[in-house]
Amino acid sequence: MYKLEHITKHRLSFKSYFALQDLPIFILCAVALWLYTSFLGVISEYDSTFYVMFFDLMAFHHAIPYKDLFTTQMPFYFYLVSSIWLLCAFFGLTDKFFLFVIAQFISITSNVISIFLVYLIGRRIRNRLVGVVSAAIFALSPLSFHAAISVVPLSLAIMFTLASITLFLTSGNSTRYFLAGLLFGIACMTRASMLLMLPIFVLISIWLWYKSRKLESLELIMLGFALPLLVFGTDLIYYNALKRVLFDHLVKGSQPYNEKLIELLRYILGRETYIGVGLFLGFPIILSGNWENRFIGLAGASMFFEPVLVGFFDEFYVTEMVCFAAMGFGTLIGFLVGSVSVSRSHFNLRINSQLLKCWLLIGLVFLSFAMSLGYIVNYSINEVTNSPPIKELEKSPVVGIIKAYTKPEDYVISDLPIFTYLAGRRCPPEIADTDYTRFFTNSLTPTRLILICENTLNGIIFILPKITCKSETYTWNLRTVPQKYGLEKGIRDFQKNYALILSLSCFIGILFLVGLTSNNCS
Repeated sequence: MYKLEHITKHRLSFKSYFALQDLPIFILCAVALWLYTSFLGVISEYDSTFYVMFFDLMAFHHAIPYKDLFTTQMPFYFYLVSSIWLLCAFFGLTDKFFLFVIAQFISITSNVISIFLVYLIGRRIRNRLVGVVSAAIFALSPLSFHAAISVVPLSLAIMFTLASITLFLTSGNSTRYFLAGLLFGIACMTRASMLLMLPIFVLISIWLWYKSRKLESLELIMLGFALPLLVFGTDLIYYNALKRVLFDHLVKGSQPYNEKLIELLRYILGRETYIGVGLFLGFPIILSGNWENRFIGLAGASMFFEPVLVGFFDEFYVTEMVCFAAMGFGTLIGFLVGSVSVSRSHFNLRINSQLLKCWLLIGLVFLSFAMSLGYIVNYSINEVTNSPPIKELEKSPVVGIIKAYTKPEDYVISDLPIFTYLAGRRCPPEIADTDYTRFFTNSLTPTRLILICENTLNGIIFILPKITCKSETYTWNLRTVPQKYGLEKGIRDFQKNYALILSLSCFIGILFLVGLTSNNCS
C-alpha cells in the first residue's frame, strides 16, 4: 500500500504522467475544453458584464480599483485581465469581441487546468482510478461548468488553490514550499472566500515544519503567502477598502454582531443538509490516521461550509455559493476513497472492502450527475443558449441609440452594462450593481450622467436627457436570474439535490457500517 510520505517524494515531471494509463485524463480535459469553448463569445453570467466594464475602465481609462471603481472583490483578477487587454491593445487587437473572448478564455483555461490538478491530487493520495473519478466529478459539477464559461474570478481562484494543494503534497525542496504559499496567496487575492481555508493552510504549514524540523520550510511558505498580500493588498489598505471587501458586501443589516452570531448559529442548525454532506465526507478523512490526509481533507470539506456562511450573510449569492459546495464534493472524492482504503487495515476489512468502494464510486458518480444535470440543463445551458452572443449585441439598436444620444465622455448606466461597453462608453465609478440611487447620493457621481434603465414595458428610458424608445426583445432570462431564479426556484432545486445527497450519503454510511459489523462478527 502506498503511503503519503512515499508519494510526496515523487518528483513532478511531464514524463511521469504522460503514459498510456493517463490517457483518460487527457481525453477528459480535451472534452471539457471542447465543451467550454463552444460557448465562447456568449454572456453566460450576469456579473460578467460588470467585470468587463471594470476591465475596460482600468485598461483604457486609467481607473484604479477601490479609488475610481466601487468593487467588493479582490484585486488580482482585475489587474491580470486589464493587463492582458493592454498588451492586446499594444499589438492593435482592440476588437471588443476579441477582448471579451480573451477574458472568457482565462476562465476556461483555469477550469481545464483545475480538472488536471484534481487528477494529480487523487493520484498522489491513492491511484490513477481515484484521480480520474475525482477529476470527472469535478468536471461535471455545476459550478465547474458555469464558472468556466463566465467572466468571473472563481475558476482562477480554484485553480490556484488546487495548485497549492498539489505542491503541498509533493513538497520536498525550498522552491515548492515557496510556490505553494505563493499560489495560495494569489488565490486569496483573487477571491476573498479562499480565506476560509487559511486555518487549514496554517495547520499544513506547521505540520510540514514539524515533520522536516526545518524552520526554513515554514519561513518560505509564509514568505510566498505574504508576497501577493503585500503587492496586491496595498490598495485595499491605502484606499480603506479592506473592510468592504471582507465584510460589507456580505454582512447585511445594522444589528450588533452578537445578535448576528446567534442568528448565524440558528441558520447553521437549520442547514442540516450542508452540514451532513460535509461531515459525512470529512469523517473518514479524520479516521485515516494520516495527518496530511486529515488536513487536506478538511481543506476540501471546508468548501461545503462556505454556502452556509455566505448564504446567511447575503442571500443574493445563495445559488452561486451552493454551487460552490459542489467543488468541494469533487475534490474530496479521492480523499474519501483513499481514506476508506487506509481505514481498511485499521478495521480489518477484508471481504466487503472492494464492494464498498464499488458502491461508493457508483453512488458518488450518480450524485454528481444528479446535482449537475438539473443545474446545467435548467440554468446554465438554457440561459446560455437563449442569451445573444456579443456579435449580435454589437448590432443591437440599443447600442446604436447610446452612440447617437451620448458623447464619448458621458457616463452611461444600463441594466446590462454590456450595452455601455459595446457602445464605447463608460459606467460611473461606483457601478457595483443596479442600485441606481447610490449614484445620486455619492460624492463620486459625475457631473454629466446619462441613466439608462429597463422598463417593465420592455422600453428603454433615457433620463437626462429624457428620451423614450422601444428596444428589441431578447429571450435573456439572465436579466432576472439573481432575483427570481436564484432565490426562488434555485434554492428549491438545490435543496432537493442536497436532500438526495444526504439520503444517499446515509445509505453509503449504512453500507460502511454493515461491512464493519459483518467482518467483526466473522
